[in-house]
Amino acid sequence: MRILYVGGFEMPDRNAAAQRVLANAKAMRAIGHDVRFVGITHCGDFHGTVDGFEYDSKPYPRSIKSWLRHLCRFTTCKDLDFYSPDLVVAYNFPAVSLKHLVKICHKRNIMVVGDITEWYTPVGKSLHSFLLKCDVKSRMKTGNKMVDGLIGISNFLCDYYRNDVPVIRVTPLIDIEDEKWHRNRELTAGSPIRLVFAGTFGASKDLLIPIIEAVNKSSNLHLTIVGATNSDIPANVTTKNVSFTGRLPHKEALTILSQSDFQIFYREDNITTRAGFPTKFVESMTVGLPVITSLTSDLAEYLRDGENGFVIHSADDIPNVLNRVAKLTPEKIIDMKKKCLSINDFDYRIQTEAFESLFKTIRLQ
Repeated sequence: MRILYVGGFEMPDRNAAAQRVLANAKAMRAIGHDVRFVGITHCGDFHGTVDGFEYDSKPYPRSIKSWLRHLCRFTTCKDLDFYSPDLVVAYNFPAVSLKHLVKICHKRNIMVVGDITEWYTPVGKSLHSFLLKCDVKSRMKTGNKMVDGLIGISNFLCDYYRNDVPVIRVTPLIDIEDEKWHRNRELTAGSPIRLVFAGTFGASKDLLIPIIEAVNKSSNLHLTIVGATNSDIPANVTTKNVSFTGRLPHKEALTILSQSDFQIFYREDNITTRAGFPTKFVESMTVGLPVITSLTSDLAEYLRDGENGFVIHSADDIPNVLNRVAKLTPEKIIDMKKKCLSINDFDYRIQTEAFESLFKTIRLQ
């Protein structure tokens, strides 16, 4: 089939969404389908190729008018006539735009599959928050049930829609043969033990503070924060054993991960974390980096405390967990890294049969 993948991803690798859709497309290509992308861009590169896939990008919306167009008519009849797809995959589409897409596709006998990776819970009482709440409710309760099939990132999402549409679970995927994962490097560990936090803070800033405070109390821990500077940390927080890299290209961030001993992040249990699946975890396992985190989403299937990482049961548990980590020998850390490298569950080649099963099911409907 000719598949058009559309949504708010920024090719070739400028956000986590781009990483996901590219790996999914590799799985689709492996079973004979031709995939093309239409995403968005901040940078003005409106056309290009990545790993053999062509992509086009629409300007990132900046005005009220362009935002309304993005939310209501991201994909147009002209787009469908130009690309002539047999199937459209819509990545986390806003509710109105998704309903419009389904309508114009079905008029042309084009199948629509949703790729859903999130269930946001907007906070605040502003007009923006109110509109987001309306969009999320409409998208999750109605819009995603109008498509022909769904690709859900977690068991939570798949279970929610299982009785409404054909659905498969596809965690974040990677290409395990890509050299950017540094899987053939010599595994090392030393003193101090090198922790890394990678990504933007968002709602996790407050939860990062106890991690920094615990690191500062240890003489055998050092934390590198990738994606931020010390100006992003409250001025009253000491960063004695902490260094910052600022924003980095994805490949450079992966290099830092490969040179570290543990990746650490903490997420509270709520509908957002149950519905999603942390890309950070997949990247860590692939690069051979043990993870210190909480058991949100489906991580209990993969994370084994003391074997390939450590489980944080609550924010109050962070100092105790890091105290355990600080006492590890280099030999134990290297053994944990080997266990991470043995997990191949996230390679896109593992999911080709699931995609083929979904496509066959919706073609028979």
